[in-house]
Amino acid sequence: MISVVVLSLLPFILTFSITTLISLRALRSRARVRNPPIVPYSVPFVGNLFAFAFDTAGFVASLSKRFGDYVPCRVRVANQTIHVISGPEYINTLFKNSRDLTTKPSAVLVVENAFGAPAADHHILEADNTGFLQKPAEGSNPIKPHNRIFYLNHRDIHVNLTGAGLAELATRFMANLAQQLHANDDIGYEEWVELPDLYSFLQLEVFKASMNALCGDHFFKLSPDFAADFWEFDKRMPGLFKSLPRWLIPRSYQIRDKLHGCMLTWQNYADEHFDWTDEAAKGKEWEPFFGAKIMRQRQQMFAAVEGLSKESAAANNLGMLPTDISVDSTNANVIPTAGWMLLDILLRPSVLSKVRSEIAPALIHPGTSSTLSFDMPQLLANPLLQSIYSEELRMRVGVIIQRVPLVSDFRIGQWLFPKGKMIVASHWHAARDKRIWNESTDEDPHPVDDFWAERFLVYPDDPESGPAKPRSTASIPKGESTGDQRPRPIFTTDPVIGSFIPYGGGMKICPGRFFAKQEMLGTVALMLTVYDIELKLDGKAVEPDMNYFPFGGVPPKGKIPARIRRRRL
Repeated sequence: MISVVVLSLLPFILTFSITTLISLRALRSRARVRNPPIVPYSVPFVGNLFAFAFDTAGFVASLSKRFGDYVPCRVRVANQTIHVISGPEYINTLFKNSRDLTTKPSAVLVVENAFGAPAADHHILEADNTGFLQKPAEGSNPIKPHNRIFYLNHRDIHVNLTGAGLAELATRFMANLAQQLHANDDIGYEEWVELPDLYSFLQLEVFKASMNALCGDHFFKLSPDFAADFWEFDKRMPGLFKSLPRWLIPRSYQIRDKLHGCMLTWQNYADEHFDWTDEAAKGKEWEPFFGAKIMRQRQQMFAAVEGLSKESAAANNLGMLPTDISVDSTNANVIPTAGWMLLDILLRPSVLSKVRSEIAPALIHPGTSSTLSFDMPQLLANPLLQSIYSEELRMRVGVIIQRVPLVSDFRIGQWLFPKGKMIVASHWHAARDKRIWNESTDEDPHPVDDFWAERFLVYPDDPESGPAKPRSTASIPKGESTGDQRPRPIFTTDPVIGSFIPYGGGMKICPGRFFAKQEMLGTVALMLTVYDIELKLDGKAVEPDMNYFPFGGVPPKGKIPARIRRRRL
């Protein structure tokens, strides 16, 4: 009986022993260029699949304990090899070499599995290995210019999410949200209204405002249940990202397919009703059928790709291609972070008082108008608000940055990363690196796991301030004098470049980050100006829902009960 047990365990023991020896050999190698050590595993052909897939945060955290600080490693995940890097030096090198790297493999996988792009169109996406730059990558396939879907997507989004396009989209969003809050007759000035979940209230209001800004006036008329369905989909999305089969998570696929159908219905409706012969209309930054100009241009771009189905276009609009701003990335990432921003402010009365005093000068009183607006450049430039915004990105974005060497093997220092093999870096862990981040003083500690509103502020008269430790004071700009008061602080992220990467970095940095910032700060400014809000947590701590890691914004776990009423301005 004992011999049978030993024999059954022998393959696992041998596998672990062999992979351990291979790992130790790589670590002890003195070669000028060498492969990163492999993470030992015991299950043949499976590798570290289960630990990586179902406890990603814990697994990544364990790597530095096993190999030491900032040592890259190889992880076997079924039939894939993933290289994990950490530390600002390696991450910055990754970003500086963006032109030699691609995000295509993971993007194609996600748009097919999570957002429903038909398998019949896979060959079209797979054939485009020309990269995202204007000049096709050396040695790439001879793709016709109008079929270079990754480059065209990258170009159009960067063009339309700056300047006039960004201004129009952000203005529409703020006007939509202000009007929705104004029109909510359930919340008055005198009586408190009980909210079972403040976060759900925020989800629906911000989602509608964002969708109407992005996709026009007709989207919710065509699909009135889309908002509620989207947030059910959001809860079920991790299983789709992990490529679990339909039979195991049937409801996840069912709600995904329903949303995909809604996107297809809207695309067809907008295409039929928009006047494509009207050159003036085609030049507008916004019109009621497609909404923002970027969505109209995407319709044209996808339609021009030979063989690409309308179903694939709908999947890409619902989800994302590399560098995309989309229904999912705009809402499922921005709204959790904005929710935490509001929550962390409300949990701290002194911070709430400071934030309202900073918001007030940017308020444009409505006069004869029924809704509020803000001087957004003033709001966006405010040091305290920017610090809080950045602190929430640091703490609440659980994204893993992914890159794949496109043309040849890629090297960082002494470590070699083979062409075609994925390289990943975790923002969540980089943002909690005690070797990098300032945790203030022993007398006034602010651990990296805690929210600190002023973490990204540098006070010229305080050498202990700022996001990083230790730092040199030589390059710190002087704050503005405010009379007898302490000089105004300076907001900065410069000392933590390579450790603060919520939007990625390099040439593939998220182009939607400017719109995201306006959405987050605008949402919080409106909510704190329009409403008095009291949380009803009864001393219960609010924790992040780690089921969403590592797929973007990590929302609060459970319901956030509160009571709310209007403020008299």
